[in-house]
Amino acid sequence: MFGISFSEIVLILVIALIVLGPKKLPIVVHKTANIFLKIKLYLEAIKRDVYLQNDFSEINKTKENFLHTYNQIKDDLVNIASTSKEEKLYQPELDFNKTILNKHEAKIYQ
Repeated sequence: MFGISFSEIVLILVIALIVLGPKKLPIVVHKTANIFLKIKLYLEAIKRDVYLQNDFSEINKTKENFLHTYNQIKDDLVNIASTSKEEKLYQPELDFNKTILNKHEAKIYQ
């Protein structure tokens, strides 16, 4: 875990046994294990929060892009609706009828 081999861990435990004594060693080992567990859980919570924060930032970017596109389409539709009220839309069938009438008129006048 920390680059410590098994023999180094045994050496640390033997020294701790000599310094602390057989009565206090289990209590100290238990407290040390709890401290390491709390540190591990804390680091996992930080990783999870960072991961969720990154996911929400991606969701927010997608939401902003969607809203931007939606507003552009809405503005385009409003512009189309306002121009169709003000101007007549191009109707190719009317042009076709005019050309037929113009050909007949030209034949009559010839």
